[in-house]
Amino acid sequence: MGDADRKLLKSCLVGLLCLPVFVSGFSALAGQGQLIKSYEVENAAYNACLSAKQQMDAGAYSKARDILLEATKNDPTSYSSVVHDHLARCYKSTKDYPKAASEAETALQFNPQNQQALYLLATTYNEMGQYDKAIKVLNQLLKITDDASFATQLKALVRDISIFKRVKQAEKCINAENYSQARPLLEQAAAMDPSDFSGSIHSNLAYILQCSGQPERAIEEGKKALQFNPKDETTVYCLGIAYQDIGKFDEAISWLCRYVSMETDSDRRDKANTLINELADDKAKQDPAANSKPNYLAQLQSKNAAFMWPQDKMPLKVYIASGKDVPGYRPLFKPFIIRSLNTWCEVSGKKLSYKLVDDKKAADLTVSWTHDPLPMEEGGRTRQKAGLTKTRVDESTGKLNHASVKIRTVNGFEPNKLISDGEASTVSMHEIGHALGLGHSTCYSDIMYFGSSSKQTGFPTSRDKGTIAALYSSYPAISFTSPPAAIPANADIKYLPPPAFMPPVPSSMEKLPPPMFMPPPAKAAGEKLSPPVFVPPPLKKSAGDKPAAPPMFVPPPK
Repeated sequence: MGDADRKLLKSCLVGLLCLPVFVSGFSALAGQGQLIKSYEVENAAYNACLSAKQQMDAGAYSKARDILLEATKNDPTSYSSVVHDHLARCYKSTKDYPKAASEAETALQFNPQNQQALYLLATTYNEMGQYDKAIKVLNQLLKITDDASFATQLKALVRDISIFKRVKQAEKCINAENYSQARPLLEQAAAMDPSDFSGSIHSNLAYILQCSGQPERAIEEGKKALQFNPKDETTVYCLGIAYQDIGKFDEAISWLCRYVSMETDSDRRDKANTLINELADDKAKQDPAANSKPNYLAQLQSKNAAFMWPQDKMPLKVYIASGKDVPGYRPLFKPFIIRSLNTWCEVSGKKLSYKLVDDKKAADLTVSWTHDPLPMEEGGRTRQKAGLTKTRVDESTGKLNHASVKIRTVNGFEPNKLISDGEASTVSMHEIGHALGLGHSTCYSDIMYFGSSSKQTGFPTSRDKGTIAALYSSYPAISFTSPPAAIPANADIKYLPPPAFMPPVPSSMEKLPPPMFMPPPAKAAGEKLSPPVFVPPPLKKSAGDKPAAPPMFVPPPK
């Protein structure tokens, strides 16, 4: 075989050996269309994320949203989780919180480890007031983050949201005057002191306790509140009223003077000054020694402030006027008068009795309602009263022959505010006590106390009962059937003192800033996206391909 023949044979063999490779490569390229399309989709999603991020950084959230919504049509992609967490940011920026939460949840379906989506979801739940959900998501995030600084921030957020949740729940209860439910919520929040909300928490606790007849504890909480916020004038005022409630007039005056120096509203400042002057007068009425005795009849008699109805006047004829045309009057007010009459007749030792009459002129005792002020001259100054009783004494017998009671249906310090059912009930009990012959007690818990105190329960104390029983002790017991008071058994009446001062108000919680969410670190946010990489597909044989035949030996030409 010559050289030429050998070269020809080698060429033929190489051509035959290369034939299968060429055929296989062609087949692979022909089937590569689907992989090329996937790369294009991935790249489009990647570019959509970048473009949307630029729009969001520029504040163009609506443009970013449209870009991202278009990108969602190609879900799922490697970037779907990022696409949806970016959408969550867009919706959150426009306060469309339900859609923001939905998109964040979708992002987590594609990637449960997406820290940015978890953080967005937590902040969105917080904005929606779904605090328990926000805490749950933050705890999920705590489990997967490896950033120690971020974890510390998350723990602080969980704590702050826990406090804020209780504060907002308590606010609703206080606005509904449901103090029994508000109190434990605030106490739980206070147990996590200090926080950004501590001042407001203790201030509102002071308010609740003062309204609930616990002025001593109100004073404790009020002083704690001022440690966190010394400039809270509402707490200072509440402290003044709490001290007034327990008859500590010097302390009350001191706190109220401090309040006046802080208050910028001239009307409220003037009313506080009026109260300060009245408390200075009331201080002179105090008689601590007498307050420890079982009744205060001797104290009243020494001041000529106890009178009796003649025995032959029993049963007293009582006329209760209709208040239907008086602003603020409510149907429950008449039963309060009847219950007050029944109570005093009973605790007198059943020495008193009465009957209701329809003729005002024939009545011994009349009761009416008014929207107008009830001024009374006392100690050289005019004082506004929640109720006013005028009695007439027969000079020949020295005993009562007529009494008229008027009860105001609005607050004496806030004429636009109607008195509550509890206030109306307490005022009724106090004024009927006057109408039956009792003057003022100097003990702040007695229903006949000369001032107003949250320590009163709306009903006579043992001292009140002992005093009227002693007053009529010489009379025989009377058997009579009292008219039913007809107060519904399910009536939710909170017995409050009569409004003898400008009512304290709770420290506002409406404008408390919610816990602040700081931007998550870049690592958690996942801001740096890697572009998709085009990977050529491997050369694959189709299922029908047969193994290539071994090259055939072709004899060289002769």
